[in-house]
Amino acid sequence: MPLGIVLCFVTAFLTIKSCDLYLVIKDITPGKLESLYELGYMIIGSKSIYFISAILTVSSFGLQMIYFIVFGDICKSLVSQIFFEEDHTGYNIFKTRTPYVIALGISLFPMIIKKELKELKIASIILFGGIGGFLIILTMQLIFQGNFKNDDDDYDNYYVTDRDLTFVKGFSIIIVAFSCQ
Repeated sequence: MPLGIVLCFVTAFLTIKSCDLYLVIKDITPGKLESLYELGYMIIGSKSIYFISAILTVSSFGLQMIYFIVFGDICKSLVSQIFFEEDHTGYNIFKTRTPYVIALGISLFPMIIKKELKELKIASIILFGGIGGFLIILTMQLIFQGNFKNDDDDYDNYYVTDRDLTFVKGFSIIIVAFSCQ
């Protein structure tokens, strides 16, 4: 079993146990301590603030990478299907993940350096617009193309698990997403 999968299972298990521990400690400590930083400072001292910050930074980095990878793959797939013929085999920069990840990083940079949440109002507007656009596209696709008819005669290949690199990547993404919730 690859080390990455083992580490993902360990991370998921430790996350579950740390959530249980957090809820128990929150209930037994005096006062109204709400954050991990307050609990850590009260129990261990000021060193706990740096330790907790380091743990959250490492965990958040994995989620950011997943976000960029998924966004880049979705954009690559959409652009390939819309603007390129199916038999097009030549190299084109727009058929790779790189330009979309760079564009996303550049567009997110101003929001990352914002100091106040009031200034992030544009982010919620963009998110709402993106969800609305997604729903409109799916509705239009359903109206113009109709229902999808599955032409498969045999459904046995739906239940076969391919144990290749794609399976390992997908499984590790699910475990990381689960463990960081």
